[in-house]
Amino acid sequence: MRIALSTFKAVLDTVRITASRLPFGPDNGGFQKRRKMGLGKFITPADMLRFPVTTTTDVFNRIAGVTYELDDAGQRKFKIRGCDPAIFLNGANMSFMDGNDIDTWVRPSDIAGIEVYSETTMPAEFQVGLRGCGAIVIWTR
Repeated sequence: MRIALSTFKAVLDTVRITASRLPFGPDNGGFQKRRKMGLGKFITPADMLRFPVTTTTDVFNRIAGVTYELDDAGQRKFKIRGCDPAIFLNGANMSFMDGNDIDTWVRPSDIAGIEVYSETTMPAEFQVGLRGCGAIVIWTR
């Protein structure tokens, strides 16, 4: 018995891939839209000029309900009304960051906007499982 397999030449059209950049910065991330809705607390570059600070975490001393405390491991953890908020940097969830990390990664002069939300005013895009206490969102230039 003789078996032969015939070959077929595979022909595919050219595959073209196009991509666009993810939203970046406060405006592409919807900062102004959420600010106009009036939910949360917002800090703009103009606010940063009016109330100069030396470190990024100093900004949060002026926001009612936001504190940072030393935990048992010696990390400065943010609290919004007593519980741990989610932390976002340029739209990316960075909840592992503490106050020292934020001061290292973000200089006050690089801040393009800050949003702070309690659990009742937090937009869906900043809700993270098991962190229903609110969110701190930092946008840089």
